[in-house]
Amino acid sequence: MNQSYQSRKQQDFREFVPFTGITESKNLNRNCCQNGGTCILGAFCACPKHFSGRHCELRKCGSIAHGDWVMKSCWLCRCLYGTLKCLSQNTQDNCGKGQR
Repeated sequence: MNQSYQSRKQQDFREFVPFTGITESKNLNRNCCQNGGTCILGAFCACPKHFSGRHCELRKCGSIAHGDWVMKSCWLCRCLYGTLKCLSQNTQDNCGKGQR
């Protein structure tokens, strides 16, 4: 194929495929994600390990902040890196065994 054919082929291709705006993604909202999520095309988020939701707004520990201690039934638990970790022994004498 000669050079002029390739040039015409590329021009013809541009006429049939509409411009999607993807190349202008630098103009889109780069702050669409929370909690360290990566904004993709100004509308989608790739969330870090311990977050979920459209904007990475949900912690996998729920409303419990990282490092906070809470009572869950008879167990003392702590949210660490998005996972609720509970102590292996209950902290209250009047709790039944096996409740968690």
